[in-house]
Amino acid sequence: MKSAKSKRKLTLLTLVIALGVAVYLNWEYAKGDTPYTLQQTTAVNAEVDEEQETQPVLEALPDKNYGEAQLVSADEDSNEKYFEQARLTRTKTRDEALDTLQKSLKDASLSTEEKESLTATLSNTLESITIESDIENMVKAKGFADCVAFIEGDKINLAVKTGAEGLDKTEVAQLRDIILSKMETEAKNISIVEVK
Repeated sequence: MKSAKSKRKLTLLTLVIALGVAVYLNWEYAKGDTPYTLQQTTAVNAEVDEEQETQPVLEALPDKNYGEAQLVSADEDSNEKYFEQARLTRTKTRDEALDTLQKSLKDASLSTEEKESLTATLSNTLESITIESDIENMVKAKGFADCVAFIEGDKINLAVKTGAEGLDKTEVAQLRDIILSKMETEAKNISIVEVK
């Protein structure tokens, strides 16, 4: 009996430590992007009208099948702001979700099944954060200027900064291959959005 309790405590402690490390790394990564991220974010919020500001980023990315892309016509400055705002929103949402999960796991009145469910959700969230980061790094390594990935279950939305010419079929296939190498999903669950 003590062994099972010890194993559960060790598993819970490991997950809490992993959560702490993930939040710290996420914070460091976001902090390291630019030294004036908060100033730019404030300026973005002042310039964006209130209706757009309250629209969640995931709603802004349409749920389309692989191969279809939404063309966005905007100037260079607004493209940079889009990616900064998308990352900030994603980070804030994830941090709040992880904080809520961590607080919920500390609740002594939870049943074993509830704790296991919360632990599984926590593990999936941490895995999604890692996969999103890996995909973004691989896409940038392939020569794309900027991108931001959003994983929701087995679906992924990838917004990619492109030039005026957009993505050709080879680049779309390259992006799809990067995604499929990092996560198990079907091609129909991949949405690639061009941000020009």
